[in-house]
Parts: sequence; C-alpha cells; structure tokens
Amino acid sequence: MTSHALGMTLKELRRPAEFFLGGMFAWVLVAGLGCAGAPDVRPLTGPAAPTIDPDNVVVLLQELIRAAPQNPPGAENQVVQLVETRAQFAGIETERAPFAKGRDNILLRLPATVDKPGRPILLVAHSDVVPANPDEWSAPPFAAEVRGDELYGRGSLDMLGMLALDLEAVVALAQSSAPRHRPVWFVVAGDEEVDGLGMQAALTTWPALREAEVAFNEGAMVVQDLFHPGEDVWTVAVAERGLMQFTLTTTGESGHGSRPGPDDAPARLTRAMQSVLAREDPLTLTDETRVMFAEMGRARGGVSGLLMQVPPLLGVFGASSLEENPAMRVLVHNTCALTMMDAGYKRNVIPDRASATFDCRILSSVTPGGFRDELLLLIDDPKVTLTVDQAFPANGSAPDAPVLAMVRGAAADEPTPTSLAPLLSPGTTDSRFLRRVGVPSYGLVPIRATLEEIAAIHGKDERVRVSELKRAVVRWVRLLTAIVNEPGPLVAPADPAGSQQQ
Repeated sequence: MTSHALGMTLKELRRPAEFFLGGMFAWVLVAGLGCAGAPDVRPLTGPAAPTIDPDNVVVLLQELIRAAPQNPPGAENQVVQLVETRAQFAGIETERAPFAKGRDNILLRLPATVDKPGRPILLVAHSDVVPANPDEWSAPPFAAEVRGDELYGRGSLDMLGMLALDLEAVVALAQSSAPRHRPVWFVVAGDEEVDGLGMQAALTTWPALREAEVAFNEGAMVVQDLFHPGEDVWTVAVAERGLMQFTLTTTGESGHGSRPGPDDAPARLTRAMQSVLAREDPLTLTDETRVMFAEMGRARGGVSGLLMQVPPLLGVFGASSLEENPAMRVLVHNTCALTMMDAGYKRNVIPDRASATFDCRILSSVTPGGFRDELLLLIDDPKVTLTVDQAFPANGSAPDAPVLAMVRGAAADEPTPTSLAPLLSPGTTDSRFLRRVGVPSYGLVPIRATLEEIAAIHGKDERVRVSELKRAVVRWVRLLTAIVNEPGPLVAPADPAGSQQQ
C-alpha cells in the first residue's frame, strides 16, 4: 500500500492559507455562491461495546512484526499461524487456503446471533510487509522494540498494526454477550505489497465474500493536527486511481557504435519514451476529488477552506498551487513514470532490441483502454510495440454512504476535535478487487498518527505510538459494535454495491 504517498499528499494539504490563491476577490465569490451542505453525522447507538484489555493488541503486534513477513520473497505464513492460533483460542471459526506455494490466506467467520441477520461486515488486512534494510533504521526493523511510547517495526502502521486491531476487535465481539445483527468476516490475504495474488485468490476460494454489505481496509488514518494544532482529521479512503503498466519494445538492426542510424532500436525507443513523458494532461477535478476537497475545506476553514468547497473556483484560483505541488498534482492528473529500461550488452554495439516499462496511474475520467489508445496515437510508430503488463480502472465507493455518517459520529465523540474527510488515494490497495465484484470498500485505520509517522511507512523507522495503538483498539471495537448492530442500511439502499467507479 502506498501510504507514504498518502502522507505526502496530506502534508501538502496542511500548508497554510497561501496554498490556494484567494484574497478578497475569491472571498466575495465564495460567499456569493455558498458552499455545499454539511455531511450527515450519526451518533453511535446500540449495545455497549465489550470491554477489552488494550495491552493485548500491543503484544500481538510485536509478535506479528517479529514474524518478519517480508514480500518479496513472501513469508506470510507465520503471521497466518499467529492469527489462526489467536482466533481458535477465542473459539472463532477459521479456514486457511493457499494462494501460492507455501503461502496461505486465512478467513475468520463470526456469525450473527439474531434471527434474520443483515449482510456480513468484512474486515480486510494483508499479512505481508515491504522489505526493510536494517542499516537504515535506528532500531532493528523486526525486533518490535519499544522506546518510550514508540513501537518500532516494519508493518507497525502498514499494515500489521491494523491487522492486530481487526483481530482483537473480532475476538472482543466473539467473547461479548451482546447480540450481533450482522455476521463479521475477517480475511487476511497475502501478497498485497506486490501483485495482490492473495486477495484475488481469496475471492475465488471464498466466493461468499462478495455478499458482504461493506468492507473496511487500509488506506487512511486519523491524522493528528492536520490543519490546526489540537484538531485531528479522520481520513477515509473512498477511491483509488487506476493502474496502467506497460512495456514499449522495438527492434532494429544491430551494428557498430560508430555507425548510428535513426532506425536503431534504442533511438526509436527513445523517441517513443519522450512522447509518453512529454504528454500534456489537463487538470481534472473528478467526482472523488471534488468531494475530498470540499470536506477537507470544511475541516480547514478560512478563505482557502471556502475556496476548496467550490470546484469552479478551485479549478481557477487554485490551479497553479495544485500544479506546483507534486503530491497534489497526482490527484488531478493522469501520470506516467518511467520505471525500467533494458537495452544493450556492450558499449560499442548498437543492440537489436530495446524496451522500457512505465507505471501510469489514471483517474476515473479515463479507462485503461482509452488511455492505451491515446498513448499509441502519441507514439505514432508501428515499429514500437506496447504490451500491457497490468491494468485496472480507477475505483471507488460512495462517499456519502450511511456508514460514513456513523464514522463521523465516532469522530464527534473524540476528546480532541475531530472531523472526517474522504480521500482519493494516489496508490492502490486490495480494495480494488473487492469493488470490482460489487463490495463497497473503505480505507479506515483508526490509529491516530502524525504526518511524520505516516511518512515513515515503507521507509526507515516505521513506528506507532503504543498509547495511540491502545486507544485505537478501544475506538475500533466501539465503532464496529455499532456498525454490526446498526438496524438500517450501511450503504445506499438503491445501490447495494456503492457507487463504484469502474
């Protein structure tokens, strides 16, 4: 999961008022047009949340980190074993299934306890973490060492920390005498950090997962002091950009380096690469970014906050600021990054083949097929072959679903002033596979973290504060208890699969 990119995006949103152009002219325009209505807030109701021992989640997270499930190569099974042992000790039904040789997924099922239950709630976590270089860390990345209030370890935030919260919440619900009006399923899938093979296999192994009313996954956190000191923003990932990864390949006659020609494979490839890299893409405010900026504008306040709530003005007065900040630019543009090149084997020999691989991320305003056709027109060379390596469209779920009103209710109960803002994630998670089969999915990690802590994800010294981890598990159990027992729909009744962007 690209939480590091998310952290950089949030950091740009925190910049002071001059981030967006404004002044008195913008103020008058905003005041004249008005802003969108405030989003719904639903207080949490239902049975009292079960009492838990928050220390358990700390111990569990340390065990998960020490399992060192780095991917590659893919060493998730010790994590799966820890999950299975903890669940079975609490009397929870579990089922393991392989998705690759020596690599398993695991599914926990907690049934409803009432007649005529609602559809299941699905909790999602991945068991793998990206590799860590011990030489870059101030603490061993897989020792789960606690220094003061900080627990250091790869995966402490992405996403073994959330896995631990989910597991302890399911255990708490299982051991509670309170009724459950909806089943709770918890799937832990492998390979999220590479190709998502685990979740794709899980949906085949357990097709009933497609029946879930709503899924909760990684993708966003409770961000401390995002806009103002002493005020937090509970971010929820409601959408993700799509993916278009492809390889350009061309061939030609090999020859001596002293006799270059325009038809040489590297020369032809270079022209094609430049066509892709120099492409002009207009600033585009999609439905997802309009909602995101509007709600973040409410949380931010001030002239720039008002400006963010009116898309026509944001597109005019805020355009230069959006363009100038790389972390913001990726949310309003399709982007292409050159990631790999392959050509040649000797300094004085022109090779007969050359290739280059691109990683493009696309907005919901374009399809992968349409984007590919646009690139082919730009390259305009029949001797250059474009091979799609992986592609899927932008995807999202309704930003106004009733369940998010419940999350706002939980945020309103926080001792620190807290608002909620939906996010368009610049990267991807396993939620894309769930949305593809009709399960509305939201990135919701209830751990309160600073931007500096979020920025350490996938980097050195990834860590979580022990005190915030303990508060998070209590927060999560309370919110899940309310969601599981909510009598009304969690997503729009007229659109049971949410408003997917495909």
